[in-house]
Amino acid sequence: MLKFNIKKMMYSGNLGFHISVALINLWHVFSCRLWLSDKKAVMRQFRKAHGYTFDFKNPKTLNEKMQWLKVNDRSPLHTIYADKYAVRKVYEEKLGKEYLIDLLFDSDDWREIKKENMPNAPFVIKPNHASGWYHIIQDKNKVDWSKIQIDCRFWLSQNYYLMQREWQYKNIPRRIVIEKLLIRKDGLIPTNFRVHCFHGKVQLIALTIYLSNDTEDYRNQKYSRDWEMLPIDWAHRSVVLDQIRDNNPLPRPKNLDKMIENAEIISREFRYVRVDFFDVDGKLYNGEVTFYDGGGYEVISPFEWDEKLGDLLSLEK
Repeated sequence: MLKFNIKKMMYSGNLGFHISVALINLWHVFSCRLWLSDKKAVMRQFRKAHGYTFDFKNPKTLNEKMQWLKVNDRSPLHTIYADKYAVRKVYEEKLGKEYLIDLLFDSDDWREIKKENMPNAPFVIKPNHASGWYHIIQDKNKVDWSKIQIDCRFWLSQNYYLMQREWQYKNIPRRIVIEKLLIRKDGLIPTNFRVHCFHGKVQLIALTIYLSNDTEDYRNQKYSRDWEMLPIDWAHRSVVLDQIRDNNPLPRPKNLDKMIENAEIISREFRYVRVDFFDVDGKLYNGEVTFYDGGGYEVISPFEWDEKLGDLLSLEK
């Protein structure tokens, strides 16, 4: 109820917006324990997510090692690759323009996110400095643009780093980007191939298969680089796995080799990174780059797979 009231207040006018943002930021101070160091904060969040405390000096599993990387592995490259706007230049230079999703508009001013600046075809609105925040717009004439502007204004007011202490988001110049919505010939959002790379080598490919254009209606699958289906679940502990698991193997994608090649080009600078792709009727597009899948707070099961994937990641210099 409190969350609903704050959201309602945000849309009530300029004063309401500032009050609601102040309340949300105050909530972040306490919920994310902003007075704690990054190390103490990620250890606390890890214990809350997984139910146990690990040895930070000697992490074993992939989820544990992601927490170590958050605190100890930082460079300006992380900021560039995590920036959904800046990484487009990286893709263009390393892979070529043909893998870029069409950029239709961008701005650092929420006031410019308005109907007259938007395309007449379906598109996605998202901030470049966060994860999981977006609006899918099928028809710009059927949208309340005042609410969209308020959401964009809120996004631009937030430093996403504070929420899970993922340092790569901390110094990204904030921007709103508008990209073409990728749609297959059958009218569905294409499958998202989340390609996990360890020391520049693809080891795991996680699929999010959309059953409709509602991004909450999906199924998950995991494959090896050789397209062997793997018995792995990877989700927040509150998710009912039977509702998102798909045990019916898919045919090997025709462009799998190219996907792996491109992922390994992008990932060679890093110990561990996830590089996303979309396959639209045989045409390959790059998605985002993610350094800590699920923030390292989602459960990999069976647990032995969290350990096996952790074995692939060396933290030595």
